[in-house]
Amino acid sequence: MPPRKKADPVAPVFDLSQFREAPHYVWREIDREDGEPIRVKLLDLSIRQTNAIPWAGSTPMREIFGHIAPYVAEWDFKAENIETGELVDVPPPSVLGGEVFELLPSAAGTAIAMWLKTPWAMRAADTKKASTPSTSTTEPPNTSD
Repeated sequence: MPPRKKADPVAPVFDLSQFREAPHYVWREIDREDGEPIRVKLLDLSIRQTNAIPWAGSTPMREIFGHIAPYVAEWDFKAENIETGELVDVPPPSVLGGEVFELLPSAAGTAIAMWLKTPWAMRAADTKKASTPSTSTTEPPNTSD
């Protein structure tokens, strides 16, 4: 009697549209020259979520901010009340929506968008920034060596 041939295994049916990664978050800091950095808690996006963020040169920032608002879970951003001068905590974009980005300095809003759209590039920039400390001096460099 010839040996029995094993049946070919059947690949399981796996519908990717029915799954997503469990939520994970990352904290990022946006440096500001005049004081404390803004700390931002961002959802660590899947490739699918990152690809859904519009990023063409002609895409208005307001549209990008609308797309990324749900991914900004927390921040320690404060804004000044125009009438009282009081600094108040501003709820994050995941609560208020994309329009709240208009209170931020342009560079801070752009940094948050770039962290979500191109995290690998931003991590590389942070690594480079951390490894090349800036120094200032009033003396010219010694070139006589």
